[in-house]
Amino acid sequence: MKSNNTRIVGVAHTWRTAVAAATLFGVVAGAPVGPAAAASPDIVGTWRGNGTAVDANGDSHTVRCLVTFSDRSDGAVGLQGRCSTVAEAAEGSGRLTRRGSGRYAGTVQGLTYGAQGSISVRVNGSGLDVTLTGDEGQLEMPMIKVSD
Repeated sequence: MKSNNTRIVGVAHTWRTAVAAATLFGVVAGAPVGPAAAASPDIVGTWRGNGTAVDANGDSHTVRCLVTFSDRSDGAVGLQGRCSTVAEAAEGSGRLTRRGSGRYAGTVQGLTYGAQGSISVRVNGSGLDVTLTGDEGQLEMPMIKVSD
């Protein structure tokens, strides 16, 4: 049986990185694609999802997240979020830039544990496919929109 003290990559480590593309807290993301690379309305809003984080030891953990993406004055997308497992919760933020039609990428910073990582988001119909990657693992999560 796994210890409740096990840290999860997607929560404790990926969010520690620079959550949500840092904007989600000021972490610099890659260069935008195309003119102005403004956020599109398909990503802006509040989203929730359940996913699986795999830590550096190969252990899997179920993670739940609630994330809000917002337009920023610099043309990027800001992110604020909270993820939890049965053992713990963590908050983070980030900054993403548009990388093409329905694709975004950036960095995230964990506010709870200080972890840093990268985030990629792909619009998939009416949902999002989100991947958070950090030194200690990866979180993959489909998300559905809960409000604008």
